[in-house]
Order: sequence, then structure tokens, then C-alpha cells
Amino acid sequence: MTALSSIPLTLALLLVTAAAGEAAEPTAADRATAVVDAAHFTYETSFRLPCSQSTWQALVGDPVLFADLWNAYGYGPAYQVSIRGAQIHVADPTGLVGDMSPVLTEPNRRQYFVRGRLDHWAVPFLNEGLAVFILDTRPEGAFIVGQVSVHIQAASAFGGLVLQLGRPVLAEHVENRIKLNLRDAGQLLEAIETRPQAVRRKVGDKLWARLQGVLAAAR
Repeated sequence: MTALSSIPLTLALLLVTAAAGEAAEPTAADRATAVVDAAHFTYETSFRLPCSQSTWQALVGDPVLFADLWNAYGYGPAYQVSIRGAQIHVADPTGLVGDMSPVLTEPNRRQYFVRGRLDHWAVPFLNEGLAVFILDTRPEGAFIVGQVSVHIQAASAFGGLVLQLGRPVLAEHVENRIKLNLRDAGQLLEAIETRPQAVRRKVGDKLWARLQGVLAAAR
């Protein structure tokens, strides 16, 4: 084989090597599976919210709008949500900051892989970690029923030990946060469907117009 004739073979080998390198890079879905399988802490709970499937899909599908409505109603904590490329950036006054990558966005199942950090007295020394949030839902009459699960993996073995030793305290705080958030979300969703003019007065015309746009698209 001459040097000239070996060029196509060399190029082919380089392309195969490059492709293999790309395939070896874990995706958000791969990372999510790894976190769920080796989580240091897991919490699950069920919920039942008074709203239609279309309203639920509209708000969950637009997390920035959901956060803006949430903050306009004065619910706490005040979530600051923005879109950064393919990620959803979330921060709140309790010290939680994270970047969420959607892994699955089906109508009845949503899964997010999260890289985050937390500065909270309840979980000392846990500065960074990974998490997976999973929402499984279905319409049931005038309600949305479902289950939310949270899987957390510390960034270090020491952080994992802290999570395991502090599990009762952390579980109490996670449960309290999620239940209060679900309660307030239910009130907001019900108001949107049953008291639209009151919602409009509360949030203002600009935010109301955004809401109507996503509701119309969902329906």
C-alpha cells in the first residue's frame, strides 16, 4: 500500500476514533441514570392538584412563566428562573442554585438532571452535588395526580456520608419544601382556571398576556 492510497484508510480511522470519543461522553440521560442508581438520598411523594391537563402542561412547560406567576403571588421562596441555552437555571434565597437539563419531556413524565450547590445549615459541608427530579402525572377528572421523586448524589464521598447521617433532618426539610410548594402551586393553578380576572389583577396585564399565550398553545 502506497502512502497516497493509505490516506482514505487513515481518515476513516480518525473518524471512527472521533466518533468513539463522542459516544463515550456521557449524556444528561446517562448521568441521570447514574445518579438514580447511586443516590445518597431519595425522596418521593404523591400529589393531587386541582387543574386541567392543558393548564398543567402549559405551566410546567414554561418554567420561567411559572416562576414569574409564583413570585407575583408572593409565594416563598421566590424562585429566580432563567433559560441558559438548553438548561434551566434556578436559584432561591435559601441558598439553592442549580442548572437543570431536561432529560425527558413527555406529557405525563418529565425528568431533569441537575448540577447544583446548596448553602444551608441543615446539610453542612454539602456544597455541590447532582440531582434528578422526576414528575409522573396523569389527568383524573378535574385534577392532575402524580408523583414527584428527588434523587440526590453528593459530589464527594464525605458529602455522601453527611447526607446519609443527616438523612432524617434532610428528609424533613425536603418534605416540608415540596409539600408547601405543591400546596401553593395548587392554589395558583386553581385560581388560573376558576378566577381568571382575579389572577389578571394580581399579576398585571403583561404577565397575564404571557399566560394567555401559553394556555392558548396548550389547548
